[in-house]
Amino acid sequence: MPQLDVSTFPSQIFWLVICFAILCFAMVTFLVPRLSHTMAERAQELQVLRQKTEQLMMEANKLNDLNANHLQAAKAEIHATVNQVIIDLTKLKDEKIYTFEAKLQQHAKEIQDKLAQNKQEILAASQDMMGHLVQDMYQALTDQPLKTGQLAPAKTSKKKGS
Repeated sequence: MPQLDVSTFPSQIFWLVICFAILCFAMVTFLVPRLSHTMAERAQELQVLRQKTEQLMMEANKLNDLNANHLQAAKAEIHATVNQVIIDLTKLKDEKIYTFEAKLQQHAKEIQDKLAQNKQEILAASQDMMGHLVQDMYQALTDQPLKTGQLAPAKTSKKKGS
Protein backbone atom coordinates (compact mmCIF):
# COMPACT_ATOMS: atom_id res chain seq x y z
CA MET A 1 0.00 0.00 0.00
CA PRO A 2 1.54 3.27 -1.12
CA GLN A 3 -0.05 5.53 1.45
CA LEU A 4 1.59 3.59 4.24
CA ASP A 5 5.02 3.94 2.76
CA VAL A 6 7.16 5.89 5.25
CA SER A 7 9.14 7.59 2.53
CA THR A 8 6.06 9.57 1.38
CA PHE A 9 5.19 10.80 4.87
CA PRO A 10 7.24 14.05 4.79
CA SER A 11 5.66 15.25 1.55
CA GLN A 12 2.22 14.34 2.81
CA ILE A 13 2.84 16.20 6.07
CA PHE A 14 4.17 19.20 4.11
CA TRP A 15 1.08 19.42 1.91
CA LEU A 16 -1.14 18.79 4.93
CA VAL A 17 0.38 21.76 6.73
CA ILE A 18 0.21 23.96 3.59
CA CYS A 19 -3.47 23.05 2.93
CA PHE A 20 -4.34 23.45 6.60
CA ALA A 21 -2.66 26.84 6.73
CA ILE A 22 -4.47 28.00 3.58
CA LEU A 23 -7.78 26.78 4.95
CA CYS A 24 -7.17 28.45 8.33
CA PHE A 25 -6.13 31.69 6.61
CA ALA A 26 -9.30 31.57 4.45
CA MET A 27 -11.44 30.87 7.48
CA VAL A 28 -9.93 33.68 9.54
CA THR A 29 -9.94 36.12 6.65
CA PHE A 30 -13.30 35.44 5.05
CA LEU A 31 -15.61 33.15 6.98
CA VAL A 32 -15.06 34.22 10.60
CA PRO A 33 -15.65 37.97 9.91
CA ARG A 34 -18.78 37.20 7.95
CA LEU A 35 -20.03 34.86 10.65
CA SER A 36 -19.20 37.34 13.43
CA HIS A 37 -20.85 40.16 11.45
CA THR A 38 -23.96 37.99 10.91
CA MET A 39 -24.00 37.04 14.58
CA ALA A 40 -23.70 40.69 15.62
CA GLU A 41 -26.54 41.68 13.28
CA ARG A 42 -28.70 38.88 14.64
CA ALA A 43 -27.93 39.86 18.22
CA GLN A 44 -28.78 43.48 17.43
CA GLU A 45 -31.97 42.45 15.64
CA LEU A 46 -32.92 40.20 18.57
CA GLN A 47 -32.35 43.13 20.94
CA VAL A 48 -34.61 45.36 18.79
CA LEU A 49 -37.24 42.63 18.63
CA ARG A 50 -37.09 42.18 22.43
CA GLN A 51 -37.61 45.91 22.91
CA LYS A 52 -40.53 45.89 20.47
CA THR A 53 -41.95 42.84 22.26
CA GLU A 54 -41.70 44.57 25.62
CA GLN A 55 -43.33 47.69 24.17
CA LEU A 56 -46.12 45.62 22.62
CA MET A 57 -46.61 43.75 25.90
CA MET A 58 -46.95 47.07 27.74
CA GLU A 59 -49.49 48.27 25.15
CA ALA A 60 -51.34 44.96 25.40
CA ASN A 61 -51.47 45.27 29.19
CA LYS A 62 -52.79 48.84 28.87
CA LEU A 63 -55.43 47.69 26.40
CA ASN A 64 -56.29 44.78 28.66
CA ASP A 65 -56.73 47.15 31.61
CA LEU A 66 -58.79 49.50 29.44
CA ASN A 67 -60.98 46.60 28.29
CA ALA A 68 -61.39 45.46 31.89
CA ASN A 69 -62.50 48.97 32.87
CA HIS A 70 -64.93 49.13 29.96
CA LEU A 71 -66.25 45.69 30.90
CA GLN A 72 -66.81 46.80 34.49
CA ALA A 73 -68.57 49.94 33.30
CA ALA A 74 -70.74 47.91 30.93
CA LYS A 75 -71.59 45.46 33.71
CA ALA A 76 -72.54 48.32 36.02
CA GLU A 77 -74.70 49.87 33.30
CA ILE A 78 -76.38 46.54 32.58
CA HIS A 79 -77.04 45.96 36.28
CA ALA A 80 -78.54 49.45 36.57
CA THR A 81 -80.71 48.84 33.51
CA VAL A 82 -81.84 45.45 34.79
CA ASN A 83 -82.67 46.92 38.18
CA GLN A 84 -84.65 49.73 36.54
CA VAL A 85 -86.53 47.23 34.37
CA ILE A 86 -87.30 45.14 37.47
CA ILE A 87 -88.60 48.25 39.25
CA ASP A 88 -90.71 49.22 36.23
CA LEU A 89 -92.09 45.70 35.91
CA THR A 90 -92.89 45.62 39.62
CA LYS A 91 -94.77 48.91 39.32
CA LEU A 92 -96.62 47.63 36.26
CA LYS A 93 -97.47 44.40 38.07
CA ASP A 94 -98.74 46.34 41.09
CA GLU A 95 -100.85 48.57 38.84
CA LYS A 96 -102.29 45.55 37.04
CA ILE A 97 -103.03 43.84 40.36
CA TYR A 98 -104.67 47.03 41.69
CA THR A 99 -106.77 47.34 38.52
CA PHE A 100 -107.72 43.68 38.69
CA GLU A 101 -108.66 43.94 42.36
CA ALA A 102 -110.76 47.05 41.64
CA LYS A 103 -112.57 45.25 38.80
CA LEU A 104 -112.96 42.20 41.01
CA GLN A 105 -114.46 44.30 43.82
CA GLN A 106 -116.78 46.05 41.36
CA HIS A 107 -117.85 42.71 39.93
CA ALA A 108 -118.36 41.31 43.45
CA LYS A 109 -120.48 44.37 44.34
CA GLU A 110 -122.56 43.89 41.18
CA ILE A 111 -123.05 40.23 42.05
CA GLN A 112 -124.00 41.15 45.64
CA ASP A 113 -126.48 43.71 44.31
CA LYS A 114 -127.96 41.11 41.97
CA LEU A 115 -128.14 38.61 44.83
CA ALA A 116 -129.87 41.16 47.03
CA GLN A 117 -132.32 41.98 44.23
CA ASN A 118 -132.94 38.28 43.59
CA LYS A 119 -133.39 37.75 47.33
CA GLN A 120 -136.00 40.51 47.43
CA GLU A 121 -137.77 39.02 44.43
CA ILE A 122 -137.69 35.55 45.97
CA LEU A 123 -138.95 36.90 49.29
CA ALA A 124 -141.77 38.76 47.57
CA ALA A 125 -142.64 35.71 45.52
CA SER A 126 -142.46 33.47 48.58
CA GLN A 127 -144.75 35.80 50.55
CA ASP A 128 -147.28 35.63 47.73
CA MET A 129 -146.97 31.86 47.64
CA MET A 130 -147.29 31.70 51.42
CA GLY A 131 -150.40 33.84 51.19
CA HIS A 132 -151.96 31.55 48.62
CA LEU A 133 -150.86 28.51 50.59
CA VAL A 134 -152.37 29.92 53.79
CA GLN A 135 -155.59 30.66 51.93
CA ASP A 136 -155.68 27.12 50.52
CA MET A 137 -154.94 25.57 53.91
CA TYR A 138 -157.52 27.73 55.63
CA GLN A 139 -160.09 26.87 53.01
CA ALA A 140 -159.23 23.18 53.27
CA LEU A 141 -159.47 23.19 57.06
CA THR A 142 -162.51 25.40 57.49
CA ASP A 143 -164.28 24.91 54.21
CA GLN A 144 -164.63 28.65 54.08
CA PRO A 145 -162.71 31.03 51.89
CA LEU A 146 -160.30 33.35 53.63
CA LYS A 147 -161.13 36.95 53.25
CA THR A 148 -158.37 39.11 51.83
CA GLY A 149 -158.59 41.55 54.73
CA GLN A 150 -157.90 38.83 57.29
CA LEU A 151 -154.57 37.88 55.69
CA ALA A 152 -153.21 41.44 55.48
CA PRO A 153 -152.82 41.98 59.29
CA ALA A 154 -150.90 38.72 59.49
CA LYS A 155 -148.50 39.82 56.74
CA THR A 156 -147.75 43.16 58.36
CA SER A 157 -147.25 41.60 61.79
CA LYS A 158 -144.84 39.08 60.28
CA LYS A 159 -142.89 41.89 58.57
CA LYS A 160 -142.68 43.83 61.80
CA GLY A 161 -141.32 40.77 63.59
CA SER A 162 -138.65 40.09 61.00
